[in-house]
Amino acid sequence: MTVPTTFANLPSKVQLLIGSSLHPHTLSICVRVSKAWQTLFNPLLWRRVQESRLTWDGKPTNLDVSWENCFVTCLTEGALLKNGHLVEFLKLDSDNDHFLAQLLEYTPKNYPRLHSAEFGDIQGHDELIAEFINRGKAGWRTLCFRMYEMDEFVFFGTRSARAILKHAETLEVLRIGHAPFLKSKYIQRLLSSAPNLKTLYLLGYERLMDGPDTTLNAYDAASSEWVCTNLEVFGCHIGGIPRPDITRDIAGYPPEEFTIEGTREESIALQRRVYTQLGRLTKLRELTLGSPYTDGEEADIELRRNMPFRHFDCLAL
Repeated sequence: MTVPTTFANLPSKVQLLIGSSLHPHTLSICVRVSKAWQTLFNPLLWRRVQESRLTWDGKPTNLDVSWENCFVTCLTEGALLKNGHLVEFLKLDSDNDHFLAQLLEYTPKNYPRLHSAEFGDIQGHDELIAEFINRGKAGWRTLCFRMYEMDEFVFFGTRSARAILKHAETLEVLRIGHAPFLKSKYIQRLLSSAPNLKTLYLLGYERLMDGPDTTLNAYDAASSEWVCTNLEVFGCHIGGIPRPDITRDIAGYPPEEFTIEGTREESIALQRRVYTQLGRLTKLRELTLGSPYTDGEEADIELRRNMPFRHFDCLAL
């Protein structure tokens, strides 16, 4: 008599293959079937932690309860402290200014498998972001901070840059929305030491009139050897270029208030060197060198309001 095939009779590789295709909600049910299934499916459930209408102990929640409240509750109850060693990918959104601090407080000091994280509207200071990066021990491949509001910032600065540079060999995607605090030398070091980098996007909505500014200096860009020959998406201000051709007043101020002194010949020579460097990125499919903004009356007002903050030391496109 033929023994009927059951899930328990399947090879472990097949069981894992089936489990890897299940929705997190289904996995959360599977881990409560038996101890054997918990052992099998719990690593799959925690492999990808992303915003969901599930509590992170695997129990469905009331749809009227926000995922963020459930997530924070489970954090404080030790869910990630217990299962953080299984996490490979994090994808979380929050408009809570203290969310990153809460995440660090109630999570492991080390993530042995974590290699990718995407955050939306999660603000954080340089030291918090650097601490989070340093907890990833598997070699970072992807790190994204997306900001949806024009007046919000990600304080990705010197400490964060030094932390992510330790993972230059494995880094593939770095996207920091509205990050006006990253110095040119760190951008240059990324381009010169990350051979697997495919996306580097460091653009925000405006520049700062005072203080540090996320701009790649044109002289740095032109004088170094970039190893990221597989770069497909590049978004970054390139500045420090003399623009004697800009002679009109800028928002009621003389152009000398914003432009860099230099001759036309010096400007053209420097720009040619930068374009030569960009031309070596033969796999590039998206190049953005200016501040992004959406169409519409509101965006137009915002653009006019921020006119003094825009680039007037940039490439002449």
